[in-house]
Amino acid sequence: MTALTAVASIMPAHASRTEITYALRGQSLQLPDFEQIYHDWPVSVSPHMDWLKCQVDNRIRWLLSQVPSSGVKDQRRKQKGLEGIDVGYLVSSWWPEAAPEVLCTLAYCALWLFMWDDEIDGMNANLGSDLEAAQQYRDDTLRYVFEELGLATVDSAPTNMLITSFSDIAVPLSVKDIKQRERFYEEIEYWIEATEVEQVRRSEPSLPSLHEYMEVRMGTSGVRVLCILYDILTGPTLDSCQYMFSSGDLEVTIAEDLELLTDLTNVFISVTNDVLSVKKELAVGAPDSTIPILWLESRDLTAAVDKVVRMLKTSRSLFDETEQRLLGICRMHGGNLFVERYIAAMKSMNSGNVAWSMRCRRYGLDTLSTGKGHIIVL
Repeated sequence: MTALTAVASIMPAHASRTEITYALRGQSLQLPDFEQIYHDWPVSVSPHMDWLKCQVDNRIRWLLSQVPSSGVKDQRRKQKGLEGIDVGYLVSSWWPEAAPEVLCTLAYCALWLFMWDDEIDGMNANLGSDLEAAQQYRDDTLRYVFEELGLATVDSAPTNMLITSFSDIAVPLSVKDIKQRERFYEEIEYWIEATEVEQVRRSEPSLPSLHEYMEVRMGTSGVRVLCILYDILTGPTLDSCQYMFSSGDLEVTIAEDLELLTDLTNVFISVTNDVLSVKKELAVGAPDSTIPILWLESRDLTAAVDKVVRMLKTSRSLFDETEQRLLGICRMHGGNLFVERYIAAMKSMNSGNVAWSMRCRRYGLDTLSTGKGHIIVL
């Protein structure tokens, strides 16, 4: 019995975050073979990637020049960290077929999500341990986003550049129908409210159950925000497909099945990123993630990873089944290019996300490939 095994064997059922972090550090985790799960989904990058990366890097430098820092070293550290996310590659691999202007808006939104969240995510973040200030940050953001989407007028705008940089994302949405803008606001509201639950929960002594965790993770991932933004910029698909069809004993619409595929994509990306970022999160004492929660059930990392793989494979089977049903219904009605394009985009999001995760410096896995057999030491 190793020292780590001994520690795990005497840990209480509801171990603290500190105990879990200590028990997991130094253990070896074999990464799943993600390529096998998404083997027939294409992986490519946009031909506009180099241009997009320049746009993102210029925006990072401009945004940081507007945000107060503690000095040149702090500014360079933040810049290096944001450039290490490689948002240009992320967006180019998620939506390789998108037009340049669409890619740029999606990239600005992805960067905004990362920067906004970094202010409150974790006890070392600026607002990570200040619940009152973090809530004011959320409230200010929601009011500003509501106004910028043309849904209301407020007396004064916040001065926080991490909030007001949303204005550039709102510009291409100004010509969209008010229902689409309301829909996008609802997704941002869902995301922000989920960050509140997550922040409060991290002050509690023990980890949530997997079900409790995933309910919140589906919001904090920000995946739905980007899915809905893509759909509004290129469709809309989700609101326009109202053909009825039978699914078991239920009558549902194509739009509802597309929502299911969107949620499955959220599961794919959220869980995959949890696995690939677990070393990074444990390094800062944040075990609130899929692998530590599953490990706590059995005290066995291999069993935890196996359960993740089963979860992803089950989700993949449901995705394939739903896709085939959708395409069959669309053919009966003469086809629907919007539906086909949205499904293809979700596939490229999932497969492209693995490629991006293994490449970006944020997770520290950029020296590994996506194949099977890779082991990381937590």
